[in-house]
Amino acid sequence: MTPSPLALAIISLTSEAPMHPYRMHHLLKLRHKTDVINLRLRGTIYQMIARLEQHRLIEISGTQRSESNPERTLYEATDLGRTTALEWLTLMVTSVKNEYPDFPAALSYLTLVEPSDALVLLEKRSRTLESKIKKMTEDLQGFINCIPNVLILENQYSLEIIKTEHAWVNRTISSIKIGSLKWSTKEINEISIEMDRSPC
Repeated sequence: MTPSPLALAIISLTSEAPMHPYRMHHLLKLRHKTDVINLRLRGTIYQMIARLEQHRLIEISGTQRSESNPERTLYEATDLGRTTALEWLTLMVTSVKNEYPDFPAALSYLTLVEPSDALVLLEKRSRTLESKIKKMTEDLQGFINCIPNVLILENQYSLEIIKTEHAWVNRTISSIKIGSLKWSTKEINEISIEMDRSPC
């Protein structure tokens, strides 16, 4: 089975105690793990649970019923699951790979628009990043007094990455404004054709 952040999270949660999918989802949100793990698609966690169970990394440990809720299936990590989670953790921490985010891909085709239009787009991104930095900083300040530092490393890392991107975007905006970064879409098209004939 291919390692994934969500799979690692589920094995980790079910190593703490047997739990049902709804509680897993609740804890991931409560612990702000959804800041770094994609749970936007409905049913994602159930699909991953089914895959983990198929690979014997988690197993059904029983059911839970209460007066206000229907019967729910409880899952717990297997010994194989715990061993696999440690292998995945090692791989994910030590490996550096290209994750193909959207923004760099869009930058590679920024010359589809003229510098003035690119400036508008980048300024909008800068404002969005600034708002995100403010919110993440406030969230981290709230965590400091109640959560051990080691449990918010991913939030600290994400904030530093966004700060770095924000600084780069602002430098690029300045370069366009002062004219040190400029282009003509027509000229770029001509250069691209020439590069196809005579690659660098």
